[in-house]
Amino acid sequence: MTTSGTTTFISSRNVMLNDALAKINVIGENETASAYDLEKANRALNRMIKSWENHAIHLWTKTTGVIFLQKNQSKYDLSSSSSDHATTIWYGTTLGTDAVIDDRVFVASTANMSVSDYVGIEQDDGSLFWTTIITIIDDTSFRTLNKITDTASTGNLVWNYTTKLDQPVKVYSANYRSKSDIDVPMNEWSYQEYFEQPSKANTGTPVNYNFDKQRDTSIIRVWPTPANVNFTMPITFSRKIQDSGMASSTQDFPQEWENAIIHNLAVLLGIDYGKNQGERYANLVQEAQLLLQEALDFDNESGSVYFSPSYKGRRHT
Repeated sequence: MTTSGTTTFISSRNVMLNDALAKINVIGENETASAYDLEKANRALNRMIKSWENHAIHLWTKTTGVIFLQKNQSKYDLSSSSSDHATTIWYGTTLGTDAVIDDRVFVASTANMSVSDYVGIEQDDGSLFWTTIITIIDDTSFRTLNKITDTASTGNLVWNYTTKLDQPVKVYSANYRSKSDIDVPMNEWSYQEYFEQPSKANTGTPVNYNFDKQRDTSIIRVWPTPANVNFTMPITFSRKIQDSGMASSTQDFPQEWENAIIHNLAVLLGIDYGKNQGERYANLVQEAQLLLQEALDFDNESGSVYFSPSYKGRRHT
């Protein structure tokens, strides 16, 4: 007797919706839901998924990214529509000989560049000039949509990336990273701590940050304000959970969460369909709660947790 040899079982959206509706007898075991019922159930599923982002860490949404700091700028809007620059996949190179001639930019290599990429060029005034790539000419040069506004010397940094980071749910840690790729942890400040800082215009190497989650965007503020672009800001954060999409798509959850999703969705739909009476429904509620807690208990990192007293505001004699 042999095992399957596979570990890839996962259900499509419509399979999960039908299973949830069957648990509250909206459809029979051998029936499939109508288009109306599937649409209604999917709306409920999306609302439930959004509410679950209020729970603590979801390990599979934890990822890393980078914020490209700008000279004399302390506030960064982390949304896909922002004019600021942050991403999860990025590449770096340096300006080559005769750095910028006419409308051509010469670099050490264009190997990781693509047309339409955002590109940031370190100018000699200590700022990053951002534009987009319109043509990859050869292995060491490309053309940009706009020309740089200052001189840029051979060896200056050049960053490029394709997709902007969009609205982190939570930031767990941040570093400032030097040109030599040395990371130094930054301290997280609360909203109040940042705004109580009297000298927000001070420039230097950023050592503190504040994460401000708003309705339509996420804001990072740093202090001191960067004096140049010799540093980037790598962050570890939780991204948003993706919406429940098309009929054949799968959910943005690990396989281990399927039971919790189906049972808890059935509980919500039971209320909508007037199926929230009797012992069967009470048992379903209890089972849904247990499955959700089981999934959340599994959704934790292994490792040590350290506690230490805070000395902030303590008087010393």
